[in-house]
Amino acid sequence: MIAFDQTYHWVLIVLVLVWIVGIFLDFKYRVKNMRWIRLLLWTVVSCTIALFFLKPYQYRPKTAIKAAVVSKSHSTDSIKKAGYTIIQESSDLFSNTFSELLLLDTGLADWELRAIQSDQIITSFQAPKGLLDYQHESSLLQGKKAQVSIISNFDEASTLHFLDGTQLVDSINVEPGKKRNTFSFTPKAAGNFTYLIAAISGKDTLAKEVVPFTVSIAQQPAILMLQSNPNFEARFIKNYLGDFGYAVNSRTRISKDLFNDEFVNTSRKKLNRLSANLLEPIQLIVLDKQAFSLLSAGERRLIKDLNRTGNLGLLLINTSPSEMNGIWTSAPMAIENDIELDGVKLTNQTIAGFSPILNKELPIGYYQKNGIGKIGILTVQNLYQLALQGNQSTYKQVVKNLTEALLPYQKSSEFIQMSKAPRINENTTVRFTSTSAEPKILINDYEHPVRESAFREGLYETEFWSNKEGWNSLEIVSDSISYDFYTFSETDWASKKSNELLESNKLFAQTHSGGSESISIQIKQYWPKWIYLTVIILGLGLLWAEQRFLNP
Repeated sequence: MIAFDQTYHWVLIVLVLVWIVGIFLDFKYRVKNMRWIRLLLWTVVSCTIALFFLKPYQYRPKTAIKAAVVSKSHSTDSIKKAGYTIIQESSDLFSNTFSELLLLDTGLADWELRAIQSDQIITSFQAPKGLLDYQHESSLLQGKKAQVSIISNFDEASTLHFLDGTQLVDSINVEPGKKRNTFSFTPKAAGNFTYLIAAISGKDTLAKEVVPFTVSIAQQPAILMLQSNPNFEARFIKNYLGDFGYAVNSRTRISKDLFNDEFVNTSRKKLNRLSANLLEPIQLIVLDKQAFSLLSAGERRLIKDLNRTGNLGLLLINTSPSEMNGIWTSAPMAIENDIELDGVKLTNQTIAGFSPILNKELPIGYYQKNGIGKIGILTVQNLYQLALQGNQSTYKQVVKNLTEALLPYQKSSEFIQMSKAPRINENTTVRFTSTSAEPKILINDYEHPVRESAFREGLYETEFWSNKEGWNSLEIVSDSISYDFYTFSETDWASKKSNELLESNKLFAQTHSGGSESISIQIKQYWPKWIYLTVIILGLGLLWAEQRFLNP
């Protein structure tokens, strides 16, 4: 489709008048011979002059090119010889269509990649040198052992130092190349802390970065143990759960109406009757089949209801699968066999159809769902023999795996998520849940506009530009929820930022064959000016020749 770039009305009017006058003069003063040829030539010349001023054009797809974006450290000679056009200006990325785009040791933002029209994007890069990333558990607890993983990439051997202020927490020798190393530490206090990772080679400091942590006060699970008689298995389990820091409430039947109550890491309370208030903080009940049967019908129903709704786990010990009627609808099929844990042979039972609880890839127990709650059984007999024979660490791990596998899923009352680690003068998106229909969020005491998600009710988000380096605060006023976060400077973890950009480009290139839309870039294509000049000169020349030689 042809369009016009300019519209000069006065030019058109003058040309029409000139054309009419020319025709009038031809009819009045010229001979009839070759009149229609003269009129045709005059009309063609007049129209050509008009088109010269109107500038007609047509949109045509731009020719796809083979191009490359190259980092400044690379020589472009070999790239040019391979047939690539070197992109110098970023604007050229969006004004061209590419058959192939090579990103060589350089990265583009996600929005830039999606805006580029390219049949194929190829990335080629080497991981940046320095400290590339750090990872740790999402929630760190006071007094509980934690780990932080560091990814580094250096050309020479070095030593990574993990520092709490000026105090050395741990150090690891690192070989050249891209390596992942893990530091272990135990936070001694709750609060916001900034540790330091330093890479040292001889007397040189190769890299140094901060690692921020928020440490929370540990809230260990509360356990209730109900035993029909004193036994070694229950006592060993109780002692080890206490060593984990769990709040253990134990009730052991001594005789028909006599019970012994014990409490570890918690205050004394009455355990003679189980009630909703008593079981509210309890997350796991450890008991045997007879202890369960001795409970009243109301107590058994309360336990089953709490378990079915996912608020309470149950672990049966000193109970064979055949004795499990009344808790499960029917006793499961079990096959007795022997297992060996750290050199100690123990009798175990395999339960068909139940999910196994593993330790060192060996089934030490099984569980089945009751609603969304778990009811498990310890199938290893006389497990305490492990501890008696000097394998305390193995016994400790077995008990930990058993209890943690059956602890109920705890729903968090809050959800706060940031799109990335905040940096100075960079945009960050915050997503959060709120019980309020019109939540109010303050970031460093400044209120930010909030929008609700179009996909999930009760999920909101806002954006902010952090301008304060270090620890900052966020508060969801309507829910009285506070959240602390750390803002990095523009130079912090620079290698990490570069590596993430290059890796995201690589992922995009692997999952996309081109831009987000198959839209070809079109350009205006004008008629060449020589065409106008040729037609005008030829037309006027022929008119002159006709008057000079054919019809003087």
